[in-house]
Amino acid sequence: MGIVMHKNTGIKKTKTVRNSNPHYATEETKSERLLPSGIDRGSMSAGKVRGRMITIYDVAKKSGFAASTVSMVLSNAPLSRSFSTATKNRIKRTAEALGYCPNALARSLRKRQSHTVGVMLELASPHSGRILRGIEGVLYEASHLSILMGIHAMKGKNNSCWHSLVEQNVDGLIALAIPGFANPDLFAGLEEARIPVVIVGSPLERGSIPCAAVDEESGAYTALRHIYSLGHREIAFIRGSESAPGSGRSWGGVCRFAKERGLRLDSGVIADSPASHCANGGFRAGYELSRDFLRRRRRFTALVTHDDLIAHGAIRALSESGIRVPEQCSVLALDESARAGFDSPPLTVLRYPGETLGAIAADLLLQKVRAIREKAQTSGLSGKITSEMVVWVAPELVIRKSTGPVSGPGSNIGPQPTAEAA
Repeated sequence: MGIVMHKNTGIKKTKTVRNSNPHYATEETKSERLLPSGIDRGSMSAGKVRGRMITIYDVAKKSGFAASTVSMVLSNAPLSRSFSTATKNRIKRTAEALGYCPNALARSLRKRQSHTVGVMLELASPHSGRILRGIEGVLYEASHLSILMGIHAMKGKNNSCWHSLVEQNVDGLIALAIPGFANPDLFAGLEEARIPVVIVGSPLERGSIPCAAVDEESGAYTALRHIYSLGHREIAFIRGSESAPGSGRSWGGVCRFAKERGLRLDSGVIADSPASHCANGGFRAGYELSRDFLRRRRRFTALVTHDDLIAHGAIRALSESGIRVPEQCSVLALDESARAGFDSPPLTVLRYPGETLGAIAADLLLQKVRAIREKAQTSGLSGKITSEMVVWVAPELVIRKSTGPVSGPGSNIGPQPTAEAA
């Protein structure tokens, strides 16, 4: 979009004033410009030219910018961010000097269709980049822009940050489900205000907020089936902490498969990783818990962990004990970060479907935005629109070099079974 450059003409004089407009509550240099013919100071204060209302085109003519540029600046449209501060200030000052007053109804309609969506992700999460890529793809096709805010920066000030996003006049919000952050009561309040919300990752325990969720149960079921198909029957597990998203559902998938196949789960080689906010907490948990399994000398030929960080720690412990992966022990992680395929050996994992989740979440949100607009046009603006839809997306099993067939007697971990007499 082209921008008509301003010509430095019509400037009468320059002086320093204190602007009474609350949006410009600082001292600044203000240029008093010659008014177009037919406008006097009296009619200017009323926002009229010879009896008619001042329009966008009057502001455009006086400021020297295109009408489209003036419209975007005065309506605070997303694309106005590309204009310089000087350009925006000149347009706003010209509009004020002319007494321009936007049509209230048009302004209200614009505010209900800002074509922006608030996106709240945990920026430290390895999955956020993929989720955002999926969201952006759908929003771009729908001519919407995203306003990104990191959840990690919001600890202790959730309400004010939500308020800041709402003040940006977003059409809706997409938020990652994080324990202690995803507040159903807060989301319900936003829905009451006709600001639709969609959750990514895990559905809320209560409430009626739609969600694009990871089907950890079916993923874990698929992962254990793979291990089982390789001949492993003695399997160790390091589960996620109670606060880890999806940990309970993953274990549900493991138990469902074990029950269907009559697979015995040995409690002596099942452990929960402790909750940790340290960057290497998962690695440390995998290392220490695996060393504990080895000290107990409980036999296992495969190890399944909650995520790849725990698996990396486990592989380190196995390696220090002279146990080869996968020749003596297969290792599989139920969640991966971006680096899992670069390890040695490359790790078999369940791949988090971040891009798909983001695309579904954006599509769900745009559906709600359209529904709200249609209802507003047909039955007024009262009431709220909610949906209990949860779209489950199964993670993909990526088979790499850390899993292999169970080896023969004498090669596995723990006490070996006594050979039968010939």
